[in-house]
Amino acid sequence: MSEESSIIYLKQPTLTKAGSVYGGIELIWNKSEGADGYTIYRKSGEEEVVIAEFEGDETCIFLDENVKNNKKYQYTVIAHKGIYRSSFAYKTSKVYITAPTLKKASVYNGYVKVYWEKTEKADKYRVYRKTSGTDWEYLDTVSKKYSSFKDDTIKNGGKYIYTVRAIDGKYNSGYDRDGVTAKYVTTPKKVTLKNYYSNSIRVKWNKVDKAKEYLVYRKDTKNKKWVKLDEVTSTRFRDYETVNGRTYTYAVRAIGENGGKSAYIKDIKITALKAPAEVKLNSVSNGVKVSWTKMTSGTGYRVYKKLKGETDWDLVAKIKSNSTTSYTDTNVKNGKTYIYTVRQVKGSTLGSYSSKGYSIKYVVPPKLSAEHSPKGIVLNWDKAVTGSGYQVQRKAEGEKNWKTISTITSLSKRTYTDSKPVYGKKNNYRIVVTDTTLISNTISLFGIDPKKKMVALTYDDGPYTPVTNQILDTLEEYNGRATFFVVGSRVSTYKDCIKREYKLGCEIGNHTYNHTILTSVGASTIKSEISKTNDAVKKITGQAPTIVRTPGGAVNSTVKANVGYPMFNWSVDTLDWKYRNSSSVVSYIKSGVRDGSIILMHDLYGSTGNATEQIVPWLVKNGYQLVTVSELMAVKGIDVQDGQLYTRAY
Repeated sequence: MSEESSIIYLKQPTLTKAGSVYGGIELIWNKSEGADGYTIYRKSGEEEVVIAEFEGDETCIFLDENVKNNKKYQYTVIAHKGIYRSSFAYKTSKVYITAPTLKKASVYNGYVKVYWEKTEKADKYRVYRKTSGTDWEYLDTVSKKYSSFKDDTIKNGGKYIYTVRAIDGKYNSGYDRDGVTAKYVTTPKKVTLKNYYSNSIRVKWNKVDKAKEYLVYRKDTKNKKWVKLDEVTSTRFRDYETVNGRTYTYAVRAIGENGGKSAYIKDIKITALKAPAEVKLNSVSNGVKVSWTKMTSGTGYRVYKKLKGETDWDLVAKIKSNSTTSYTDTNVKNGKTYIYTVRQVKGSTLGSYSSKGYSIKYVVPPKLSAEHSPKGIVLNWDKAVTGSGYQVQRKAEGEKNWKTISTITSLSKRTYTDSKPVYGKKNNYRIVVTDTTLISNTISLFGIDPKKKMVALTYDDGPYTPVTNQILDTLEEYNGRATFFVVGSRVSTYKDCIKREYKLGCEIGNHTYNHTILTSVGASTIKSEISKTNDAVKKITGQAPTIVRTPGGAVNSTVKANVGYPMFNWSVDTLDWKYRNSSSVVSYIKSGVRDGSIILMHDLYGSTGNATEQIVPWLVKNGYQLVTVSELMAVKGIDVQDGQLYTRAY
């Protein structure tokens, strides 16, 4: 009996693909009928290894991930059933090129940018794009030196998927079939920042088509990380949580209907400038006085107003210094109601403001006048149209706050004598109408003690800068005042001297325009000489002289009839013009001075300036108050008249 033997024949699997894909080399083979598994071999050079074994005949695909870039490999697949094996034949793959690893696809303003990791020895890269449900579309090829691609052909609201292949000569890599996704939404445009009312910053932007809402972010110079403030559906946002003077940067992103987030513009900055904490309004003699708390973050202020019932604000003042905290609006009408608001400003940035503003009905306040008298400083004012009485207030030189020195409970009583002013200092006065915001104009007079000696130093023929300033220096040091009878033709040349005389409380008298001897000319010339000098002084100080000294002291009936002001000569003549000797001047004064004297000197000679430095401390030491001519006559109770001549106050 003979034995029969048999063998199972297995058809060799056909390797249909050995090609580069994303992550390795993909192998695909045909199924071998009757096989219960497969073994895969790989050769690289002379090295042959088994890289995979499968049980069952359903698996006919394998990804070889253990491969190196820019190399060729040989593969074969052997079918097996039990101990039986199919024949085999190696198939050589193309050169394996590592597919780029995709990193991200980021949305920017107007484009999407795709990023990937570079593939070693790649010559270039091909970028592909598709939308959901479509095939890959070739976009462009870029150089190997790049690892990103800018796609500016996208449309708002689109969802885009990107992938990239590496190219090495004639060989292509595989690609990431999943790709990276970008949901493109247009960046909000025209983002503007504004310090808004109620101490807020308003962020505003244009509407983005296909956006369902917006994200608002902020950072500042102290907190440098972006913080999300809110998610809104409108195209504006109000930020109330800011610190005055701090600079803030805002960003706005649109969230599309596709769920994507837009890019944002990063460098939109603004400094938070709060509105002044308190704004006060007062009716004063020349308008509405607007006062506010000092703000240190800005460089100045803007003052706005509108009539009650109007909607638009009008700019009425630009204040260039942040130290200036008040403004008087003179363009107002009695009985009208005005609304004001104030904003800080820094460069071109305007601060927040009160949208409601601050309201006042302008009522012309009482006009205050004041004069010296033997009993003190006499105040008189107009009757107020409203209120229940008056507060007489004084603030002496060096004091910070106003003090109420008298309360008057009747609107009809409109005079008060301050019998105890602060002697030797400038006393400022004002009238506050009780139960109103009405405040009169301010009047300033020096406090003079009528019980003490006083003398009026007078200087003719100036001004002349070297000597006039020397005299003023001495007077300022001893808190004294004098009267300067100025020559009108010299005033414009030495206007700084005139300004300083006025500022220090000295009296500026009229000494004609050309130093003309008035007794030698007619009425028209007399009037011209006086008026021209008055105009010259008023142009600089805002106030014309009210007293006259004629050149040489020359006076006759024609002069008296045409001068139009009280005239003053002297009781002590120092003859400083003749001797030009300071000791002689001092001697004349010491020997001739008494309470109520008017002393004649000239601020043209250095010897007179030197004499002043000597005689002023002597006079003060000996109990004399240094007053102006008009102060002297008023305190001594002498009622001076126009066209009359006076030489002393005793």
